[in-house]
Parts: sequence; C-alpha cells; structure tokens
Amino acid sequence: MPGIYYVKLGQLLRVLEVLYKYYKEGKEPTVSDLIVEGRISSSSLSIIRQRLKEDGYITEAVNPDRTVTIKLTEKGVKLAECLLKCKELIK
Repeated sequence: MPGIYYVKLGQLLRVLEVLYKYYKEGKEPTVSDLIVEGRISSSSLSIIRQRLKEDGYITEAVNPDRTVTIKLTEKGVKLAECLLKCKELIK
C-alpha cells in the first residue's frame, strides 16, 4: 500500500466503508455514490481511486452512460474488512 499513505486515513476509511457496503449488497457504486456517501471531494476521491487501483484493491468499469462504477477486488475486500475491524477496536 505504498501510495495510500499520502491520503488522509479518515477519507480512505470512509471510501472503503462505502465500497464494502456495496460489495455486501452485491452492487457496484458509481463515483458519484462514493463522493456523496463517503463525504469526500472529487479531487480527494480521484487520488484515492488512483492509488487503490494501482495497488490492485479496486477495479473500475465505464458504463454505456459514461458513469464509472467501482468494485473491490478480493485484495480490496480483505483490506476493507481489516480496516473496519480496526476501527471497531478503537471506538
């Protein structure tokens, strides 16, 4: 996860929480979903997406309507589960 350290942990955690929620529902969120539900700016999300994609935690697909959907990879699911467990421990 070398590139991820340059973003705020809270932002990364919120994005992973949203992605994991959609994963559990069997859905794939759009970039807009992540911005709204993750309470994050588009520029911050862009950095997080790039780093998560480069490190193999997410995949992206461009739909016919030109929206971009994002999906956690198996590696991304493990990261999200790990971080969410840590979050629960420190509450």
